[in-house]
This record gives sequence, structure tokens and C-alpha cells, in this order.
Amino acid sequence: MGIRQAVVRELASHPLLDVGRPGERIRDTAAYHRALRSSEWCLSAPGFGFGARLVDYAACGCIPVVVRPGRLLLTLTLTRTLTPTLTLT
Repeated sequence: MGIRQAVVRELASHPLLDVGRPGERIRDTAAYHRALRSSEWCLSAPGFGFGARLVDYAACGCIPVVVRPGRLLLTLTLTRTLTPTLTLT
């Protein structure tokens, strides 16, 4: 059993968590991104799409919680500081 499956098994009934529909492929990317934007924390477990999920989480303002056995090696090097801006329309 993988990390994501263990989290779903242990926490799926928790009232403050949304674990989605385990095992179901996401077909509506707009709904997926809306869900990420409405979340403060997002689980980022190892597996297919790990890097893409990190990018999705960051782009939607969701803080990734990286769960990974052993050491975590990221090939990302920050070369400048970004200042977020908010535009109200």
C-alpha cells in the first residue's frame, strides 16, 4: 500500500479533509484547480506526477505537505525572490 492509499484509509472520514475520489482519474481540470485554490494544505506524496502536483499546488496557492520516506531531493534552485501581488477587480 502506498502513502496516498494509507492516508485515504486512515483519514477519509475526517470532517476537515477532502481526499477526493481515491483511484479515480481527474477529468475536470477546472474543478481540480478550484479545489486546490480552496485548500490551504495539499498532500504531495511520491509517485507518478509528483513534480507536476507540486507545480499545480504552488500555482493555486496551496501549501504542499511533502510526505516522502528517506531524503527529499529537489532539483529546483531559487535564483530570485518573487513578491506576490494581489489585483482586485
